[in-house]
Amino acid sequence: MKKIHLLSSLLLLFAVTLFFPSCKSEDGDYQISNQDFLNEAATFNAFQISAGDLAQSKGSTESVKQYGAKMVTEFTSYKNELAVLVASKGWTTPTTVTAAQEADLIVLRALSGTAFDSKYKEIMVSAGQNILDSYQTSSGKNGVFDADLRNYAKNKIVYLESHLATAKTL
Repeated sequence: MKKIHLLSSLLLLFAVTLFFPSCKSEDGDYQISNQDFLNEAATFNAFQISAGDLAQSKGSTESVKQYGAKMVTEFTSYKNELAVLVASKGWTTPTTVTAAQEADLIVLRALSGTAFDSKYKEIMVSAGQNILDSYQTSSGKNGVFDADLRNYAKNKIVYLESHLATAKTL
């Protein structure tokens, strides 16, 4: 009798796991992993701070210089906010830019005057659209696994949209 009970319990357990999948895991149906999003957000923050510093010193128009200053201020704040979240979860993030971002910074460092302004605008629009797309994906229902990280991404979208709109007018 005990064997029949044990066997029926095992069959029931098997049926439950087969017909009622468990909650999603980080490796499940999510579009981007926590770590991939963290890497992208952290390197983008560092890139915006570095590019903003360059805009303040090399920009030829007041609008480029002011935009650069705003990027330094805001992305330093985003970087600090992300650092608190990362520390609370025991995660790690890069502290430098990607190779592609470094290449953009090298180009910007070599330019001056209106050539700098033009290239800076081009890079800000392209990078701004890419990061906005990433944050929109990451903040969605199946974006990243961690709810706090999804909320971080969701709360930044309105600001990223504003930055992108302003970059287009430089």
